[in-house]
Amino acid sequence: SWLSKHSIHAETLLTFQGHQQTIKKWLAERILPENCDFSTHQLLDNLPYLDKRSYSIASISEQGQLELIVRLIEKDTESFGLASGYLSHQCQIGSIIKGQIRSVSAHHSIELSQPLILIGAGSGLAGLKAQIETRLHNQKNKIIGPMWLLFGERNSCQTLPLNKYLLNLQENTLAKLSCAYSQDSNYAKYVHHILNDEKSMLKQWLQEGATLYVCGCL
Repeated sequence: SWLSKHSIHAETLLTFQGHQQTIKKWLAERILPENCDFSTHQLLDNLPYLDKRSYSIASISEQGQLELIVRLIEKDTESFGLASGYLSHQCQIGSIIKGQIRSVSAHHSIELSQPLILIGAGSGLAGLKAQIETRLHNQKNKIIGPMWLLFGERNSCQTLPLNKYLLNLQENTLAKLSCAYSQDSNYAKYVHHILNDEKSMLKQWLQEGATLYVCGCL
């Protein structure tokens, strides 16, 4: 719609910094002003890049690929979040996306034999998934402590990818899975409700040396 408003043909090929692609692809990563007086060849020199987005990595290096969990933000029927909308609707298989990997030492794995309590919600499963994958990768050679995942999601529909993954974890990997679904009934249930209900077991795990990981900054 922005291209149409400014009479710019979406499939026009444009070369910038030695690379050529359509103007639509170039502008997918730029901030688009309401009104623009630049010519087609001036656009990329004058329109700033979109703000960077940060995602937790949902895989480990031994898997040979980098995985992310992206939840599509829907503003209305035709409008989506900038990053989630691009990755879910516009980005094609084979597309090149610029990024960098940032190491956060506080998130690295602890002693694998210790019990592990993981608390997350929604797409916040990513960093916790990496912790689980680390233990699965090492379970043949090391003693792996039990894992308990407390997870909050919108509904329990088993066709949703995250819920399929959780079911597989429950059947094959975790010592305990506790889920709260905020949209399954008239009474919304959240992770803090589970923590209150399971406080005796929580204390027991901590007394046995469990490490606690919580997705979130607070």
